[in-house]
Amino acid sequence: MQQVAQTRPVINVLGVNSSSVDGVGYDAATQTLQVNFKGKDGPKSYQYDKVPPDLVTELHKAESIGSFVNKHVVRGGFKTHKLEQPK
Repeated sequence: MQQVAQTRPVINVLGVNSSSVDGVGYDAATQTLQVNFKGKDGPKSYQYDKVPPDLVTELHKAESIGSFVNKHVVRGGFKTHKLEQPK
């Protein structure tokens, strides 16, 4: 049986002021949060499923976006999808 790749939502990502996160975007219809991380080996992008809108609101208010993402999103138990970077 052949598996069909699931299509991920296309999310508009806006830049943020952070040393570890380049940008974040949210699709309210699917409750999908996208985080683009900075990295010495180039950027890495992930999408997190079923992220509640109130968590995204708190993310934008956080004093440290990178710390908030690490504590509440990366370690938050959300299903995670690594996105392929364009070459």
